[in-house]
Amino acid sequence: IRARLAADPHAFRPPAGSPPSAQRPLLVIADRTIDLPVMLHHACDYQSLALDCLGLHLNRVTLEEEPPAPTEQEKSETGKNGTVEEKVVIRAVTYPLDKEVDSFWAENAAQPFPNAVSNLQETLTSQNDDTGGLEGLEEEDALRLSNARFAFEKRSLETHAKLVTKLAGVIHQRALDQFFEVEQRMLVAPSSVDLDAVEDLLSGFRVVEPDEEDADAFGERLPVASTPHDRLRLFLILYLRCSVDDDTLHHLFGKLKSGGADLSVFKHLVELAQRYPAIT
Repeated sequence: IRARLAADPHAFRPPAGSPPSAQRPLLVIADRTIDLPVMLHHACDYQSLALDCLGLHLNRVTLEEEPPAPTEQEKSETGKNGTVEEKVVIRAVTYPLDKEVDSFWAENAAQPFPNAVSNLQETLTSQNDDTGGLEGLEEEDALRLSNARFAFEKRSLETHAKLVTKLAGVIHQRALDQFFEVEQRMLVAPSSVDLDAVEDLLSGFRVVEPDEEDADAFGERLPVASTPHDRLRLFLILYLRCSVDDDTLHHLFGKLKSGGADLSVFKHLVELAQRYPAIT
């Protein structure tokens, strides 16, 4: 709204010559305290996951990577003294993510992560070195520009391939897919919350879904590296959205407490709920 008014101070005024009965624009300002569960919800879009899992900051992501494997010549030179000393040095590599120049990021940042991965695979498969949009240039100049554009797009897609690979690993380690699904059900249908799944996640486990290859794995609980912050967000959504009896709530609160979560925010939330009943 601020940007729109800065560009056009009369943006929300009725057009000149409009009849008196014309519908006038309506500006609604809502108190965001009633949307707390939505703001606590684990997101599933590419950009939000990059922010949560990869530390996206100022349009940059830094990953720790191993250096490329040595060439055969480097191996032979290293081994001239009869010994080969291998030392892996982890390096920090920063990748820019700018929607103004990165077309894939601009088109897929707001997409659900599985869609972004699928779009990346399709783009990598269909990428080819064409000269589209270079008509009217000399053949040599067109080829040079085409190669430069292709090289830039290739580097950009390789960057996103590294990012989605890293993200997929973090999502699995922290069980973020299950956090999202359980929280989504609580937001959409609070009365049908799966308390067993909530307890598993608050206890630091994930539930293995049944599959055709290993049906015996159903019900097996596997430990995950979810953070206390992940578990706190889940519990707060449960508290705000679902009607749970006090005994169950205290039991789950104990699971949350034993997991090392900072409970000061919960105490503040209880006071806030007493002051503004509309948030629960």
